[in-house]
Amino acid sequence: MVSPTLRLADRVTAAIRSSGFTLREISEATGISRAYLRKRLAGKREFKGADIVVIADHLGIPAGSLALGDRPPEVR
Repeated sequence: MVSPTLRLADRVTAAIRSSGFTLREISEATGISRAYLRKRLAGKREFKGADIVVIADHLGIPAGSLALGDRPPEVR
């Protein structure tokens, strides 16, 4: 379960882990480089809104669950 109190990077990390996809698979499917993802997941840089939408779409969850932590993501 993803808590709304978690940082955005933590929510994205939790959603990716629960999806069963690897970072490489997310990168290839979304066109977002692994280096870019790693920096954002580590909290060194902020995600852009469009990136959250693309990642959420690939994971099959509402972008709001990642961006706002408004409810736990339900991976397809």
